[in-house]
Amino acid sequence: MEEGVTISAGLVVGIAAACIWIFGNQALPRCVMIGLVTFSVGVGSTAIGGWAHDGVTWVNDQVGSLLGDLLDRPALTTPGTVLWSLAAIVLAFWVGFAFKKREIGLKVLAGTLLLPYAIATVPGKVGELGQGALETVAAVVAWPAVQLLGL
Repeated sequence: MEEGVTISAGLVVGIAAACIWIFGNQALPRCVMIGLVTFSVGVGSTAIGGWAHDGVTWVNDQVGSLLGDLLDRPALTTPGTVLWSLAAIVLAFWVGFAFKKREIGLKVLAGTLLLPYAIATVPGKVGELGQGALETVAAVVAWPAVQLLGL
């Protein structure tokens, strides 16, 4: 558990969350959201998470390059980072308000799956705090699965 949530623990929790949502007639929506965050953090520890991070970095570079060309400043990468960070913060607030109000549908669940990857784009201490919070929640949720299954 020192490296965070593994893919196996994330899969177990993610499958449990999907079963609760599908077969439980959309019962326990908050538990499902937390389970999906745990699944997403677990997937983030694999090569797929690395590819997602590389994709975000590539888009950031392309936006910076495009804006740099438009503004005659070729080394400009900050606008891409700012746009991604704003989108991540908006996504975090949207998912948080849906969690609080229990207004959870498929769009909110998709946003929940993307939340760890979006928070990873926020630079500095704010991004580190967001990532740390999500990893802590995921580790606490995955701990019973790890203990029961010996993962």
